[in-house]
Amino acid sequence: MMGWLRRYRPRTLVGLGLLIVVVLLLGSAAIATATAYRSGAAAQASVASLARAVSADDYPAAEAAVAQARSQIDVAGSAAANPAIRILGVLPWLGEPFRAMGTLTQAGDRLVRATEDLFEVYTLASGEGVGATKLVLNGQINVERLASYQPLLAAAHTSLQEAQERLAATPTGGPVGGRIAALTATAEAEVAPLSDLLGNLLAIYPRLPGLLGAEGPTRYLLVILNPAELRATGGAPLSAALIEFDDGAMSVLRQGATSTEFFLDNRKVTWQTLVGPPLGPAPGEPDRFVNANQHPDFRISGEQLARAWQAGGLPAVDGVIALDTTAIAGVLGAIGPVQTEGYGEVTQANLAETILFDAYTQVRDKSTRHDLNAQLSAAVVAALVTGENLPGVARALFAGTGGRHVQAWLVDPQAQQVLSAIGLTGEVDREAPDQIAVYTQNTNGSKVDVYQQREVRHEVLLDADGSASVTQLVTLNNATPGQAGEVPGEPRDGYYTRWSRPALYQYLPGLAQQVEVVAPAGWESQTILDDGQGRPLVRSRGWIAPGGIVTITLRYRLPPDTFTRDPSPAAGGVGAQAARRDGSGGLQYSAIADPQPMFTTPSLVLSVTFPSAPPPQPPPGWAVRGSTVELITAFTTRVPIAVPEGSATARATQRR
Repeated sequence: MMGWLRRYRPRTLVGLGLLIVVVLLLGSAAIATATAYRSGAAAQASVASLARAVSADDYPAAEAAVAQARSQIDVAGSAAANPAIRILGVLPWLGEPFRAMGTLTQAGDRLVRATEDLFEVYTLASGEGVGATKLVLNGQINVERLASYQPLLAAAHTSLQEAQERLAATPTGGPVGGRIAALTATAEAEVAPLSDLLGNLLAIYPRLPGLLGAEGPTRYLLVILNPAELRATGGAPLSAALIEFDDGAMSVLRQGATSTEFFLDNRKVTWQTLVGPPLGPAPGEPDRFVNANQHPDFRISGEQLARAWQAGGLPAVDGVIALDTTAIAGVLGAIGPVQTEGYGEVTQANLAETILFDAYTQVRDKSTRHDLNAQLSAAVVAALVTGENLPGVARALFAGTGGRHVQAWLVDPQAQQVLSAIGLTGEVDREAPDQIAVYTQNTNGSKVDVYQQREVRHEVLLDADGSASVTQLVTLNNATPGQAGEVPGEPRDGYYTRWSRPALYQYLPGLAQQVEVVAPAGWESQTILDDGQGRPLVRSRGWIAPGGIVTITLRYRLPPDTFTRDPSPAAGGVGAQAARRDGSGGLQYSAIADPQPMFTTPSLVLSVTFPSAPPPQPPPGWAVRGSTVELITAFTTRVPIAVPEGSATARATQRR
């Protein structure tokens, strides 16, 4: 053996030894890396399983999922702490992925910590923990117990913030920097909304006891919006319920069809309106309660509904909550089917067909239909008031906020501010350089809006000075079943007509100039400079025959410096031209697309043409044709849009 060693020089032996060490180091690092990746991915899957289990109110599955997530992230953390990983992490560039592994597993650990705290809240609220009682029992929320959850929620929020900090600090260089950057961005996109939600929840938490009647009874108006007869915030409020909270105890004081239970034959009332025509009545002029939510922004419409309600001689309310049929269907998915005498079993799957189609095609008597709908509404409200499967119901309702299927307005200004941050107030943007906000309002009492098919095509032609020419084409298809066109003797107005007479509202950005509207023959159009909140819009109105299709074209100009990468709060503002000249600026198209809640999903086609190069590699959903980028998407949620010129980054993110 010693003879064999003597044949090699010491330098060779040292090199051989170093090679062996490097091989062992790389092998150990490879094993640790694979272990950390697999365990981290498994922990992420367990967190997703936990969310599904909580939504289904399956406590054993949720308990198993949170235990698995902790075990898996601990394995990932141990692997990331492997000495080989730490040694290789010292290397410049090549060590970047190994350093990233440490911050990513730390972020994963904080995410699991937050999950554990939130699971503890679920354990206590569901009554599954040792000595725990349900948060909602026999229709009463335990307000004192609710307050005891705040430390756990605060700890979870802190853990999520720490996870975000570690994700932000993750190195994204080295040989696989692109993959790490993508992984980090995905994780940030998942963590940020939950962190924001918890932060907003903690902000409103001190107000919750008062909102739930701990300081005296509170009353809320719940309106069910029917999209068969559209209003700007969704459907007409054809059903309503007055709900009271008294020290957490929930009760329904009164409910039914608005035209029979509260406002007989839709009688008109006079209230102190927040906005004038066409989005509200003229001051001192009476109007129907079912027209109180014509303003697209629910911060206005919610208060309008409350004022119109009280003007009808009904009790003042502390807030208004609006749910449309999409939201109600989600609730049925959480609480299960409800039984009614007239409709039988109503489920998440058959709700829309039952109340939006069968109710009008098979039940010709209006009073009978109102009775059947009242039965269904009562059954749903009764199920909600019991508080059963509270996590699943909450999840279903929050899922509807982005599409404005759930909207709320509260008298309490601090609570209202938090609801706005969560996305529950159905607000319409006022600040974006360009705006895509299109709404229709039923004006002939028909119930055919459920068949409306809508496409919004928004075409932007940018100039080198940051100005733009914008063309917005809105196509409306009255796709009612049966014979197309006018049928002799068929009425144009009323419940059973197949004709549509929408008022179309197209919002304009504040800096719009040279506004021009081209509407079909027989349509009327007007530009309105103030919607009651200082925003201009165009209103067009006319008839659409059964099966008819119309297109309304809106054109306008936006001034120089509107679209720059570093605009001031004004339109591009001071220094934008200089920034472009010295190379630090550039064009960036920015807009907000605000949806109208509808039964049939509308579509949005957005095309932006740059004076030079568009993003060369847009993300999924975007297409490139020459100097034009195009996005085609379902127009169901608020979409903030930012497209920089000549950049690989084009974004269309959805706030939920």
